[in-house]
Amino acid sequence: MKNDFARIVYCIAILAAGCAAEELLPKFLGVGFPILLAATIFFSSRSGVFAAVAFAIAAGAAEDAVSSLPVATSACFFTLAALFANSVRYLAAAALLAYPLYQLWLWIWLPGVGAGVFARVVVAAPLGAVAAAAVFALMRSVERRAAIDA
Repeated sequence: MKNDFARIVYCIAILAAGCAAEELLPKFLGVGFPILLAATIFFSSRSGVFAAVAFAIAAGAAEDAVSSLPVATSACFFTLAALFANSVRYLAAAALLAYPLYQLWLWIWLPGVGAGVFARVVVAAPLGAVAAAAVFALMRSVERRAAIDA
């Protein structure tokens, strides 16, 4: 019971900090750092399917709210990314592919968003890699220090 409460507080803190970080970090050609997407992928690799999907829906809804996107635009993609990250063996590959594919997802559903799709995908690849590396390291450290799943 104590560990469940700690996980819930941990997830809420990740969502709040991720939303704040996405708003505060700079954007390049309309493409920002995918903090919530990276957190979703990391969390999904360390938890069961039900918890991964629940966190992905919450993170996607937060992303939709922060980015002023239509309802469930990000939540659907985040859920697919969570299911993929939960089943794949190489987490780095999932993290590197997720953000450029998310930009394509946005272009398909919202064709008038920002710069051209090619520029967004090219910019998204390195930003996604940097964000994933930073978020993975930070979340590992917080999990260890907070004794999540200990």
